[in-house]
Amino acid sequence: MKSSNPKTEVLTPNGQDDFRGRRSDELSSAIESLAYAQKRIAGLSSLPVIDIAQGIDLCGEMRRFEKKLIESALRYTNGSQVRAASLLKIKPSTLNYKIARYQIK
Repeated sequence: MKSSNPKTEVLTPNGQDDFRGRRSDELSSAIESLAYAQKRIAGLSSLPVIDIAQGIDLCGEMRRFEKKLIESALRYTNGSQVRAASLLKIKPSTLNYKIARYQIK
């Protein structure tokens, strides 16, 4: 038979610091993700309208789009390639390759 008294947990001062640190990290990460998402959504309205009847260089457009995403991620992370790669969900080595390929400074 289960006891009707709920188990009480107590945080020691050190445990409270650990808890606060984890919560702060989680909150910072959530705020950062939200800010990045809002910038991406706001950027959609500035996309050019392309007249497909004229034909389109899909590979060229994809390269330009990828380059802009990489530049945006690097700006957002103040040049941190590790954080930019994380935002773009690619390996840092892949990002380094693309930075060289697109001659991003």
